[in-house]
Amino acid sequence: MTKHSNQSTDSFRQLVETASCMIVVFREDRTIVFFNECAEAITAYTAADVLSRGHLDGIFPPNESQPGVCESLGPLFDGRETKIGGCEQLINCGDGSHRWVDWTAKLLSSYEGAPAAFLVAHDVTERRAAIAALRDQEARLRAVLDTAADGVVMIDDRGVIRSVNAAAEKIFRYSAAEMIGQNVSLLMPEPFSNEHNVYIQQYLETGRAKIIGIGREVEGRRKSGESFPCSVAVSEVKLSHGPLFTGIVRDITEQKRAEIRSLQAERLAAIGETVTGLAHESRNAFQRSQACLEMLTLELEDRPDELQLVERTQRALNHLHRLYEEVRDYAGQIKLDRQPCDISHVWRDAWSHLELKRRGTSIELRETISCDNLSCNVDWFAIGQVFRNILENAIDACSRDGVIELRCSDEGAAFRISLRDNGEGIEPGVREHVFDAFFTTRTKGTGLGMAIVKRILEAHGGSIEIGDVTTGAEFIVTLPRS
Repeated sequence: MTKHSNQSTDSFRQLVETASCMIVVFREDRTIVFFNECAEAITAYTAADVLSRGHLDGIFPPNESQPGVCESLGPLFDGRETKIGGCEQLINCGDGSHRWVDWTAKLLSSYEGAPAAFLVAHDVTERRAAIAALRDQEARLRAVLDTAADGVVMIDDRGVIRSVNAAAEKIFRYSAAEMIGQNVSLLMPEPFSNEHNVYIQQYLETGRAKIIGIGREVEGRRKSGESFPCSVAVSEVKLSHGPLFTGIVRDITEQKRAEIRSLQAERLAAIGETVTGLAHESRNAFQRSQACLEMLTLELEDRPDELQLVERTQRALNHLHRLYEEVRDYAGQIKLDRQPCDISHVWRDAWSHLELKRRGTSIELRETISCDNLSCNVDWFAIGQVFRNILENAIDACSRDGVIELRCSDEGAAFRISLRDNGEGIEPGVREHVFDAFFTTRTKGTGLGMAIVKRILEAHGGSIEIGDVTTGAEFIVTLPRS
């Protein structure tokens, strides 16, 4: 029996000496009875040194998260466990270096005639270093992606979103958690959302790209359902488990608005030049026509029917002249002559100029001013035109005993001025067109009044909007102090 046992032990030693992992055998008293060549290579200790020392406490020291190996072997020898470990631990090597090993220990019922613990450890130092380097690389890449101004969306060959950066969250108004795992069609309005997966499949089958590798302008969809213009550049990365597609997304809403403003400015400049030329060339014709009509009036003093026709002709000429002037004012470049003033003086002056229009009514202007300092630096004439146009519309909307309420509050660097009448209000279908050029609900007028108001306020850095009221109409002016 002893001979057979010795042969088994020798066979065991020969087998484990060729193993590519660290193997150590402990007795129940924690003395070491076997230490293979790979253990020597990993720890930089010789087997003779370790066997003479008899323990591994110096090599496997305890730390804050786990005890030393000798303490850990207790559950094996008292029968509570048959296998322990499966954890990574830092060891001290004989040459003063430190290495990481992943160790596991199992109970042997008999080794050289007595129970023993069989410990196997793998050197994972390089693996941990590689993982740490990969994590560092991922952290650096994530830092770059999250500081990028453009959105980055990565999808797989099924169109499923795999990762997004912070800019993409900001652009689409979804959190990363809401996007990752969803099909990229989530970020597209119809009909793009239905077509996108077909594009990917066609590209994978034929290699013909409609957007992959080609930058183009498309429409995106925010979480709210709002569509917006964006430019997208898509590139392909081929990995072992399949391709990934990375889309660089840029919100070009402001760019498109700037292009529209530029185009409008060009068109307005062309209109302005044309109308200015027409007004100049027609001025003499207007004057001659007016002179002829005045002379004709003298000839027709005793013929009232004919005089009425002359008056109608004069009104038509006046209206045509006013049309020229308003189009020229709207299309012409706005040049501001800013000067310090009290903003209340501006709207009161505008109100006084409308005295003739209010004649025969009891319409009143009620002021509520909730700020002490009303000083500002604006173009008096231009802002006066803003108030005249808004107040004139309010007077037209009011009944003979109507009321127009003006409320002025301080918004810090700007005034918030609300002008509200108690007339019939603005119909829902009209609201969205109020500031459009040449839009009017009147039988007379050019439809440029509120468009001019908007241009003047924007030239001052301000804005105008329609208030949400249930009765009457409200216009809210935001006017910077300077």
